[in-house]
Amino acid sequence: MMNELSFEKDILKNKFSILILPLVLAIAILMGVFSGLGMIFSDVIYPTPGLRETYLANDPVNIVLGLPFLLASVILIQKGKILGLLLLPGALIYVIYNYLGYALGRPLGWLSLAYLGLAGLSLAALTFLIRTVDHKSVKSQLEERIGRKLSGWILVVFGLAFIALALSTIVTGIQEGTIPPLGENAVAVADIVVSLGWVVGGILLLRGKPLGYTVGLGLLVAASSLFIGLVLFFFFAPLVSDRPFDWKEIVTVLAMGLICFVPTVLFWRGVVGYGPVLNVKEIEDAYHT
Repeated sequence: MMNELSFEKDILKNKFSILILPLVLAIAILMGVFSGLGMIFSDVIYPTPGLRETYLANDPVNIVLGLPFLLASVILIQKGKILGLLLLPGALIYVIYNYLGYALGRPLGWLSLAYLGLAGLSLAALTFLIRTVDHKSVKSQLEERIGRKLSGWILVVFGLAFIALALSTIVTGIQEGTIPPLGENAVAVADIVVSLGWVVGGILLLRGKPLGYTVGLGLLVAASSLFIGLVLFFFFAPLVSDRPFDWKEIVTVLAMGLICFVPTVLFWRGVVGYGPVLNVKEIEDAYHT
């Protein structure tokens, strides 16, 4: 058994607890408030059938999935676990993805600006986190424990596929005259923004760059959370809208999600130290020779 990795305070350059943690807690509170208001005052927050069908069922998903994701990262960081440090970028990307979609999917107003503000706040926290962490120290702890090439290729291929699908949706909408406004297609813009992050993160891992080791697990978990969130959405949607329950959709999404679930679990196991001591780098090098 390998030991679970922890981190010393100097890996964060002594700035993290001063600014990032309060900022992340503020993001968590705002996400909880926005999701709660959406569920309680759904007729006001989502005045049209299209908005209700697209976003109302996503509010409980944020409570059940997104909020624990964010808070668990903070708790693990407070305990000195490097797992929390690696998960936090993914949790912030989850918030950016969701609330960018919320903001762009409705007419411009105070609510869309509030959602955009939350996405911007999360982006600021992510930027500061990336600038604060000592990525070389993270790499030194992880490079013998994870399969960076598998994770890197999955992120690149997954990101490019999502970008292609999102661009296809937007181009088709423009040709058919349904865009603008974006409406329910706003998620396509969020897909492109986040997918660019997956591609960049994957390339960084493939090239063995220290930053890739810091953001790799978070990007994989964020990608996996899209599939998990969609499954939860399919469960909640029939409860809050006229959308019928279809178990085939759930099975299909879970099957597609395996492309992200498998490398995520492997990366996670390398971090927490389950299983026998294996030199992953040597195994990959031997495979490619």
